[in-house]
Amino acid sequence: DVSVGADTEQSIHKNATSSISENGGNIKSFEELQREMQLRSDPSYLQTISMNELFDTQYRSKQSLIDGLLYPGTYIFAGSPKLGKSFLMAQLAYHVSTGTPLWNYTTRKGTVLYLALEDDYRRLQERLYRMFGTESTDNLYFSVSASQLGNGLDEQLARFVAEHKDTKLKEVDMEKNQLTDFNLSGLPEVTKLSLNENSIVTFSSTGNSVLKNLGLKSNKIDSHQFEISSLANSLEQLNVSENGENFVALNLINFDKLQYFTANDNPELTTVVFYDGSTNLKQISMNNCHIMHFYAISLPNLSSLNLSNNALLDFENGTYPNLSTLSVNGNYLSEIDVTKFPKLFSFDCSSNQLTDINVANNPELNYLNCGNNKLTSVDVSTNKELGSLLVNGNPLSRIDISNNESLG
Repeated sequence: DVSVGADTEQSIHKNATSSISENGGNIKSFEELQREMQLRSDPSYLQTISMNELFDTQYRSKQSLIDGLLYPGTYIFAGSPKLGKSFLMAQLAYHVSTGTPLWNYTTRKGTVLYLALEDDYRRLQERLYRMFGTESTDNLYFSVSASQLGNGLDEQLARFVAEHKDTKLKEVDMEKNQLTDFNLSGLPEVTKLSLNENSIVTFSSTGNSVLKNLGLKSNKIDSHQFEISSLANSLEQLNVSENGENFVALNLINFDKLQYFTANDNPELTTVVFYDGSTNLKQISMNNCHIMHFYAISLPNLSSLNLSNNALLDFENGTYPNLSTLSVNGNYLSEIDVTKFPKLFSFDCSSNQLTDINVANNPELNYLNCGNNKLTSVDVSTNKELGSLLVNGNPLSRIDISNNESLG
């Protein structure tokens, strides 16, 4: 007999002679990854994966709660009335809370919260006594009344987890609510937190030092009431886009684990300071802000830097040897030096006050937009890979593209 559960291995009618993991997999080069990122920014791009790529990719399996039967996730268990749905859910909850096998399936012990919102405690007591006799457990909790999702239930669940430390809650999603302040003290083990589209003004990470992914897009964060210092050694992704006029500055100088930082559409954001020498930071995006100065530091693995539509008067050259995408359009730059970015693939410096640009040291350049400047000449003779060139709105009288076959 074969029993099939979510995310378990299922038999294939035709046996392969080698396993997927034995094939090693095709690891994409850094350049291929950068080109893929550029393609994904095109709204007409449809991301696909071939069968070979699918087989060559190793995916991490979810650890089961009940082997071969129950895995982490969301399930809809439906059926006609009086078929025993509540009895089965109670049985699942009991076996997980005690760690005892269910129908000979191995079970991993953990704390369980059972919301029996159509019952009362008397009926629960009778049902559980009929099912399990006097064999009780301290790890199974019941409630017959709770708030609605998006209207208090999120906070109730967070408090339950805080009060039951053995509950291994790792991800919390409280998007699209009306939260005005948030404190992580009750969620010490959460590694991913999404609070997008709330009205949060005050945020504190105190009590949590393991969070890796924090989403605070579309809130009302006051940067003077934004305390995340406890996450300096853990945070990898941070999105604070669209937080309004009180989000004016951010100090990330100690955040050496940060990989992806997004802070678009903050009209009063003037300053963000990053960890000098970070080998982890890969992407910075601060479009449509009021950034006046981007400090020249060493970010050896930075691949994408987006500073479009800011208030930049100058652009100091930092150490970004792997920079692939640079967008500084819509600023007040009169000069910019990209000669130290040999991996540059996409460069947008349009709508500035540039009188000269030098892209001779950017052999991989594929996209160049230098329109609406004060350029009298543009030399792209060494850019053999150039596929897109925009120079409109300049006092150019002539441009030589005879060496750029991809533009033909």
